[in-house]
Amino acid sequence: MESEKYTLTKAQEEAEKLKQKIDSGEASNYDDAEKLTERELSAKEEIIGLLKEGRVRDATQIINKFHIPEETIQSPEVQSVAEEAMISLLKNGAVGNATQIIYKFHIPEETIQSPEVQSAAKERMIGLLKEGRVRDATQIINKFHIPEETIQSPEVQSAAKERMINWLKEGCFVNHVIEIIDKFHIPEETIQSSEVQSAAKERMIYPLKEGYVDDAIKIIEKFHIPEETIQSSEVQSAAKERMIRLLGWGFTDDAIQIIDEFHIPEEAVQLVAEEGMIYLLKEGSIDNAIQIIDKFHIPEETIQNPEVQSAAEEAMIYSLKEGYVDDAIKIIDRFHIPEEAVQSAAKEEIIRLLEEGCVWDAIQIIDEFHIPEEAVQLVAEEGMIYLLKEGSIDNAIQIIDRFHIPEETIQSSEVQSAAKERMIRLLGWGYTDDAIQIIDKFHISEGIAQLVDRQEEIKELLKEHNTEVLIKTIEAGFTIEEITRFPFLISPLVTKK
Repeated sequence: MESEKYTLTKAQEEAEKLKQKIDSGEASNYDDAEKLTERELSAKEEIIGLLKEGRVRDATQIINKFHIPEETIQSPEVQSVAEEAMISLLKNGAVGNATQIIYKFHIPEETIQSPEVQSAAKERMIGLLKEGRVRDATQIINKFHIPEETIQSPEVQSAAKERMINWLKEGCFVNHVIEIIDKFHIPEETIQSSEVQSAAKERMIYPLKEGYVDDAIKIIEKFHIPEETIQSSEVQSAAKERMIRLLGWGFTDDAIQIIDEFHIPEEAVQLVAEEGMIYLLKEGSIDNAIQIIDKFHIPEETIQNPEVQSAAEEAMIYSLKEGYVDDAIKIIDRFHIPEEAVQSAAKEEIIRLLEEGCVWDAIQIIDEFHIPEEAVQLVAEEGMIYLLKEGSIDNAIQIIDRFHIPEETIQSSEVQSAAKERMIRLLGWGYTDDAIQIIDKFHISEGIAQLVDRQEEIKELLKEHNTEVLIKTIEAGFTIEEITRFPFLISPLVTKK
């Protein structure tokens, strides 16, 4: 009687299911509904078989393809096999497939928290930590809701500590190491252990040397590196070395960050800053050198240090030669270059500029550096003589005009000698106009000036005689006719009675 009651109830349930499929539109009649039910039963058996074989993807494809209802997925048979497959996959290391079972088969929390699943998850999590697959291990924590009690178990903490130390020693990305601390809630006692602190110290020095300062700072913060370690000779040496490099590249703020984070003593800071300042001056990075003065509060004593002053004076001279007058002025102002050194360098540069014909640039330096008029005239005279000897007539004349050279200077023996020699040469080469220009601007004496009309004779005489001696002979009172007729007269020793 009980069997008949059960069969009738079962039949009614099945009939109700068929009706539901028709009402929902899944089937148009009872025959179609019955066929659909048979397919679902067949699919259910296939899913169970695939799960037993560990073929999770194929099983989920059937769920999607045949729209397997939640009732079937939640059936005791499917859930039991899904749990077994999940445990098996965890033990075999297939965390991704095990996780997929949770989502696709809607594994309830009760099953996930079962001793069997949790044991398999813990075991796999430890294995992944030992293999260095930390991200997969943390995925197990998240997906299988591993309780804090398990995370704090000696086995898990030991594996996490070992992996953390190995990664520190291997130079692994700092963020990955920190992920272990965060995800596995590593206690302070472990972080402060001698093994971890020793590995963290080594890992902190490496990024300092390689330029990954942010990583070194992260290690200080996450591993709570004690002051004793920060002040150790190895760490301080690496920090100073990196600071010097940063200053040399002009990264002053980054260098200051190292000072703050690694507690560099003020005495050492000043020494490093001085070294960086000298380097930048030698490299011509003036603004960055000055930035060190400002940001490190460099005292006057350091600025007046012979090495600093030498580098600053060299940088000033270089800036002047390259035409960076503004930089030269900055150096003078900020490094307090003595006036004597400034004037000397400025005069040398004025001479160089005049010799190159850069008169306006020379005038700029005169104005900027307040060169005394007496010194200006001496420098202008020197430049004028040089240009005459080099044949740069227009530039030599430009000096006369722009610097208002007085007649006394024009008539000096050195200027007249250079002007006459250049005039004679120009006549010998046939450049009469240029020669006349020299006569006019340098007020050449009439005795020499008359040679303008005797170019052919001058040309022949210059083939065999020195220009300077020829000029002295003419100035001694001998005419071109006399010199041409009696060439032996061309001598600095001959005088006309």
